[in-house]
Amino acid sequence: MHVVRTGVLHPGKMGAALAASVDGAVLWSSEDRSQKTAARAQKAGITDVGTLQSLVEVADVIISVCPPAAAVDVAGQVSELGFDGLYADVNAVSPATSRQMGQLFTRFVDGGIVGPPPPPPVPRDRSRSRDATDDSGTTDGNSLLSGTRCISPANMPRMLQLCSPDRMWMSG
Repeated sequence: MHVVRTGVLHPGKMGAALAASVDGAVLWSSEDRSQKTAARAQKAGITDVGTLQSLVEVADVIISVCPPAAAVDVAGQVSELGFDGLYADVNAVSPATSRQMGQLFTRFVDGGIVGPPPPPPVPRDRSRSRDATDDSGTTDGNSLLSGTRCISPANMPRMLQLCSPDRMWMSG
């Protein structure tokens, strides 16, 4: 069994709200980020791995939630560091930009977020995934995210629900 380790770039208001609803180990990189961002990440229960390089090395999935103008640069940085997991870009970018980013990764999901951040969810109990590098946990290992509800419909009714690389939908 393997705990899915999800990296979130970056835990601003939307990213922190999304991260607070992801099951498994949720990680971020505090490198070059503000104290406000660090406070949001801490409140959401996200584990700081320090650097983007560290995040790329340990994450199975990276979800990019950043200003659309920065999406290509963020994807490029992650790709240049050798990320080989599933990269999910959920920024408001054009189809051409999405295709450009998709060429950087073996596994890529073009997603999207509709509406403002939801109300803060109830704090998550991440006791089963205290150590971001621990390989005991919740998935059956048949696909990257199988067996894990990554984004809870109850907590994220207006946001993208990403459940597996081949199955996505928007809730209303």
